[in-house]
Amino acid sequence: MEEENRRICECCGAKMVEYRHALNKGMTIALKELYDQGGKAHIATMKLNFNQRSNFQKLQYWGLIFQTTSPKGEASAGWWALTNLGKDFVAGGYAVRRHAWSYRGRAIDPKEKRPEYVLFSDLYPYAVQEDDLVRYKQRPEYAEDGEPHYDY
Repeated sequence: MEEENRRICECCGAKMVEYRHALNKGMTIALKELYDQGGKAHIATMKLNFNQRSNFQKLQYWGLIFQTTSPKGEASAGWWALTNLGKDFVAGGYAVRRHAWSYRGRAIDPKEKRPEYVLFSDLYPYAVQEDDLVRYKQRPEYAEDGEPHYDY
C-alpha cells in the first residue's frame, strides 16, 4: 500500500508517475508527414490517422518537434515544427533513443543504463498498409507500466 501512496501527491492528489514511451512506426510516419510539409504545419492539415494524431505530441519527448506559432506569428494551438534533430533524424543523419520518459507531460532524463538507439530507416515503413500499423498502448497499460516519481 505504501508504494501505491507514493504515486499520489499528498498535497494535491496528482499522479506522480513517470511513463516510458517507445518510438514506433506510426510516430515516424507522422514525423515524415511534417517533414514533407516543409517542417512546419498545423496538425489538422497533416494526413494522419487517429492514432498518429493522438500520439503526435509525444515526438517532443525525443526533441524531434516543438509547438510553434502560425505562419503569421500568432499563438495558435496545433502548430508544430521540426527541430534540427528532427530534420537530421528523418534525413538519416542521426539516431535517437528507442525509448523516452515523461513526467506530467514533460520529457525527463532517460532511465535506461544501456539505451537502444534507432535510425529513422529502422522504423519508417516504405509501403504502409493498414495491417502494418502499430498498436498503441491504452490508458490502463500506461498506468500499469508507470513508475513512481521520487524527485520530491
